[in-house]
Amino acid sequence: KIYAVFDALPARPTAPQTRRWLRKLLALYAANRQFTMLLGEVGSSEPEFFPDMIASNDRLLARLGDRIPAFRKAMSGQPRHARIHVIAHLRIQHLFSFCHSVVSKGWNVDVDAGVACLADDLTRFIIDNE
Repeated sequence: KIYAVFDALPARPTAPQTRRWLRKLLALYAANRQFTMLLGEVGSSEPEFFPDMIASNDRLLARLGDRIPAFRKAMSGQPRHARIHVIAHLRIQHLFSFCHSVVSKGWNVDVDAGVACLADDLTRFIIDNE
């Protein structure tokens, strides 16, 4: 299901498109609240789980890289793209953390402001690293 949502991210999105896309990611978290809660608990309490999460994120980033040049660079393994690799991982981690905090933890925050901030950052990352 997560791949289907990420596959819907346009290759060269505008900020409004990325905001709408992030709303779909939030909806996926909401539709799978129990699972995301469990995943968050395991991730917090089991240090051995971290490498699995990074590997999962790598697979997701590589999949994005099939369509989006910024993610292709991030996953290239080239030393000159090391910074882009880190930023790509941080973008994904921030998205997942925000969704988890809002949906599973009940974070009482202005969701529209969070969506705008994260979506704008992701859009800039994609455009700036073409």
